[in-house]
Amino acid sequence: MKTLLPWLCILQVFCCRAQQPVRYGVVISEIFADPSPSAGLPAGEFLELRNTLSFPVTLDRWRITDGQGTGVIPAGTVLQPDSSLVLCPRAYQPAFSAYGQAIGLGGFPSLDNEGDQLILIADDGRLVHAVQFDLSWYGNELKKQGGWTLEMIDPRFPCLGRSNWTASMDPGGGSPGRHNSVQGIARDEEPPQLVRTYALDSMTLVAIMDEPLDSVTASDPRRYNISPGVIGTREAHPVYPLFREVLLVLTQPLQAGQLYRLQVNGLADCRLNTMPSPQESKAALATPPGPESVCINEILFDPLPGGADFVELYNKGTTAIDVSGLYLGNRNTAGQPASLVPCADIPWILYPDEYVVLTENPEDIGRQYPVAFPKHVLGLKNMPSFPDNAGTTLVTNRQGMILDELRYEDDFHFALLSSREGVSLERIDPYAKTQDPSNWHSAATGSRYGTPSGRNSQYKPPDPVPGEVSLQPAEFSPDLDGFNDQLTVQYRFPAAGYVCSITIFSQLGRPVRYLVRNELCGISGHFRWDGLDEKKGRLPAGIYFVVVDLFNLGGKRKTIRRTAILAYKR
Repeated sequence: MKTLLPWLCILQVFCCRAQQPVRYGVVISEIFADPSPSAGLPAGEFLELRNTLSFPVTLDRWRITDGQGTGVIPAGTVLQPDSSLVLCPRAYQPAFSAYGQAIGLGGFPSLDNEGDQLILIADDGRLVHAVQFDLSWYGNELKKQGGWTLEMIDPRFPCLGRSNWTASMDPGGGSPGRHNSVQGIARDEEPPQLVRTYALDSMTLVAIMDEPLDSVTASDPRRYNISPGVIGTREAHPVYPLFREVLLVLTQPLQAGQLYRLQVNGLADCRLNTMPSPQESKAALATPPGPESVCINEILFDPLPGGADFVELYNKGTTAIDVSGLYLGNRNTAGQPASLVPCADIPWILYPDEYVVLTENPEDIGRQYPVAFPKHVLGLKNMPSFPDNAGTTLVTNRQGMILDELRYEDDFHFALLSSREGVSLERIDPYAKTQDPSNWHSAATGSRYGTPSGRNSQYKPPDPVPGEVSLQPAEFSPDLDGFNDQLTVQYRFPAAGYVCSITIFSQLGRPVRYLVRNELCGISGHFRWDGLDEKKGRLPAGIYFVVVDLFNLGGKRKTIRRTAILAYKR
């Protein structure tokens, strides 16, 4: 007996070490956040844990939490190799026990249907696995409505995120306690990518990556460089529990109004795929948005059936803006600003001459339109209502100051459109008046009737020109191809106080459109003609005369005639 005792002690130590918590040794492999409407599973939420190791793991006092509720796994719970354990509320343990090993927890976290951050923590406080899911992970419009689980495809790659999860294919709605119905082989050979950067304050930057990082390489401040200037990185802290963000403490403060570039080099993901070359992102200390800093640039208020509205904002200022400090809304029946929702839940920096798109369904927008910058399409849980015929959209700052507002009508669209469903309304000139109907036009056919996150197909700021009245372009073609769709009548006068009327005549001298009547003009400005007649009918191609009649209070009068060519594609 004495000779066996040392060997028993060694064996006991070995077993204890073998069961120490290992990061990703046990993973959250299936999530049931929305049981209704049922596809066959019990009506309770559950999470499934899977042991990816080759030996049993004791889960004594392990915790599962979403930051609000925390469930504690009871002592004596053992998870065998390549097996699963269902965690659920206590009331549903009998129902889920029919599928396999199940434990009911009194503090089981209440899962958010829209998405949640779930953390599995060992008894000694070490992180084992964390996942933050959202509805887009389902990849199925029907199943994300409820009754179906999210399943991990390959438990060997638990930090892949969205690419390693999808809706269950099991006819019963999920596969608790069994191998997942979507089980397959995943690959992770790509290094992490720097997505964007924002400043918490003048001494702290946050770098956001597209996947969890190896915390050793991410903690090295020498891997981060900031230019221009002499700013260095004093400390680098990967942010718990997902490690997709790195908090950087700087050696010198960022200066307001200065645009910087953050360069990262040699970072590795949780599979140790390492960046082969440096990556860069813009960085800046955001300034409070003012009335001239942001404008409404494009709106889709009449989407295709089943589609989503969107509103695009444009930073026309000279400094960076934090989109999380903006609110999108409309007006109620009493004419008061209403339905205000934050444009972002976390800091999201919009740099000068950039666009951001707000919608409830980014995936739908990506399917319908050519999205130039998909990362600039932000999903909102609740968009304000934008009626199809007429309505209001507005954007405010945190103090409630209205920064821009558009009272749109469906007849702002090109009159000859056969259908306005799915056609966005684009701002022609971001620096001209928002409420000028002539500053809005239907998106071009060639852009699939929308340009979310990119420059508008109808973008055409007026060029500064000498002289009194000029036409741009001399030949135009209102065919919604995004090229010279409108004629711009530009004017420049030596003083204010001129009143003008503009009439369009056919080649035979017949008036076909009274474009402007007794309009008080500024020193400079413009009007636009869409090529339609007075009844919004299509005019034939040919030569037209633009006659501008001017007078001022001093009694001075002048008539200016210009020639334009209206053309169509053959």
